[in-house]
Amino acid sequence: MKRVDRSNNAINHHKRRKLAVRPAQPHYTKGSSILIVGDGDFSFSKALLSICECGQRLIATSFDDEKAVFEKYANAKSCIQYIKTHGAYVLHRVDATQLDQTLWRVNGLTKLFDYVIFNFPHTGQQRVHLNRNLLRDFFQSARTILTPLGEVHITLKNRPPYSNWQIEKFARDSHYLLKARQKFDSRLYPGYQHRTTDPLAKFFETELCTTYIFIVNRVKFPMKSVPSAQLSANLNKCATVESDHGTSLALETSDLDYQMTLWKPWHHPSNFHTTT
Repeated sequence: MKRVDRSNNAINHHKRRKLAVRPAQPHYTKGSSILIVGDGDFSFSKALLSICECGQRLIATSFDDEKAVFEKYANAKSCIQYIKTHGAYVLHRVDATQLDQTLWRVNGLTKLFDYVIFNFPHTGQQRVHLNRNLLRDFFQSARTILTPLGEVHITLKNRPPYSNWQIEKFARDSHYLLKARQKFDSRLYPGYQHRTTDPLAKFFETELCTTYIFIVNRVKFPMKSVPSAQLSANLNKCATVESDHGTSLALETSDLDYQMTLWKPWHHPSNFHTTT
């Protein structure tokens, strides 16, 4: 008779539960430095400011220039005005796949972020391989602007074609670790409405959507200011878990409290300016 190791089965079940889709909850706190990529009408940035009071620690961006944003979205002007009034920054022509070039070229800012948020990324074309490429290039771009334990948050619909984009695979290929999956609840962000790349498209309900939370595997993609031995020791404390598409690491961030001393300070150069 085959012997079953029930203790190991129980441990593996516990590990798998760690990366089950969790209930929605707010992620962001007052002291967080946040970059929001591809915000469409800027209603998410406005909503986030209303609940976390990030002020000058938040940068909201669009891929389009200001004129195109105003032409596409009637409510964008009021959202942007709210964002600026509350001390945050609005930048246009920022490419999610070239953040290390377009973000700094636009504003001359030197900054690392605790959170980089990309809600419902889409190329505007219904072709799976193009949207996979978008995710891949975004992951590689975002690595360079995250704090040592900074997080990438990407929200996607749970149904095809979005579920065919292999987000977890492309994250792993870019040296990220999956920290959590959480249900996305738009009610946490009052006034937020998802807007597609097509301004004439109808609104869709943001139910049955998931926010994927990733951090960079700093053993494979280290930062110069972080001792690699220290990172290795802490990553070894992580629980190995099975995701839907392979094996990932569920990080116990309480074991990584050294992070608070490692990233560069918030810096506003004298020539920093926002678009008007």
